[in-house]
Amino acid sequence: MTLEVYQDVYKSSGLVQLQQGILEYCGVTIIQNNFIGPMHEFNETDYQEVLDNVEAIAQADKNLIAN
Repeated sequence: MTLEVYQDVYKSSGLVQLQQGILEYCGVTIIQNNFIGPMHEFNETDYQEVLDNVEAIAQADKNLIAN
């Protein structure tokens, strides 16, 4: 599934449920989201690229919280 299909056809339903059903309930109102997929089409290089990207995002969040 492409990002366009997820957004246009499914209206980002998983993200909406996460934002409105969990995060807003807990007081979190603003999040940044990143679409990863479709993973069944990934090779080893693609997986490593995704892991590196997620690690960089997590490190940036950690630095943001620490400051």
